[in-house]
Amino acid sequence: EQWPCPRKCPFVAQLKPFACTFTCVNASQCHYANVNMPFADPSTLSCGASRMEGCMIASSNGTRCDECRRHFTMGHDQTFCIYEREGSLIWIVEKLHALGYWSWLLPSLVLLGLIVQLCMKLVQHWDLLTFARIHHHLCKVRKNPKVHAGSPLYSLFENVHTKFIIGIGLPLYYNSLVFLFLVSAVLFVGAHFALASGDSSLFNYAGSYFMPAFYPTTTGVLDASICGWAMSDDADTRVDVGSTTRRFMERLATVVLVLYFSVLAVMLVHAKCQQRHTEWFEARHLTMKDIALGFSGFP
Repeated sequence: EQWPCPRKCPFVAQLKPFACTFTCVNASQCHYANVNMPFADPSTLSCGASRMEGCMIASSNGTRCDECRRHFTMGHDQTFCIYEREGSLIWIVEKLHALGYWSWLLPSLVLLGLIVQLCMKLVQHWDLLTFARIHHHLCKVRKNPKVHAGSPLYSLFENVHTKFIIGIGLPLYYNSLVFLFLVSAVLFVGAHFALASGDSSLFNYAGSYFMPAFYPTTTGVLDASICGWAMSDDADTRVDVGSTTRRFMERLATVVLVLYFSVLAVMLVHAKCQQRHTEWFEARHLTMKDIALGFSGFP
């Protein structure tokens, strides 16, 4: 026999998390293993995609649907499932379109009324908006008026690491942005190294590395994953799924371990640089804590 499954559960179901992992189920249990393959095909004794869109549990011959998926309702003769769009925006648009162009008049008037009401509120509270704009303008960080006439704004290319503008927080913030960029680059390189392997293609249901998307089994039946091709009896085309899976998992574990210590090292270096820059900045510039008077020992 092609599939080593007992008679009580003769159908082979592909588990959703892993493309090359299978389990034996009966005709009513296919959707529990993989909701995308709920149809128990008696000709291949395997679970596959249903011929009816939205069907979760199909009949034995695949012509009728016993249970539809979520957000689908059963048709009158159980040969199709209807998507429940009632109450949604798409449903409203379709209903308005079916009623004709005059049906758009009422929504257009409502929208126009909302726009007019918004404009009236803006005019009514224009003084508050003006005050908010003035407050926003005054809160901008400017240069010292005793040194620079007119209190001009700082340039976008100002060196915030050496000049005292609003304290040590600004240069530390920009340093943190550089730190996040470095961490993102390290994670990107690590993820690319882990997933760029040819072994990872075994875990794609219809991956682009192996073509075409469906592979012939030993009996000539098209399987929905690479596993039918990988487990072929032909020694020239057979892939050792066990060793390939083990190599891929070892590769992932190694990359995760390297990424952990790499990010940890970058984080420690970043923290030390932040501490040194803070000490250097505060030693060079006068801050509030240098002129503050502190008292201690009071009850």
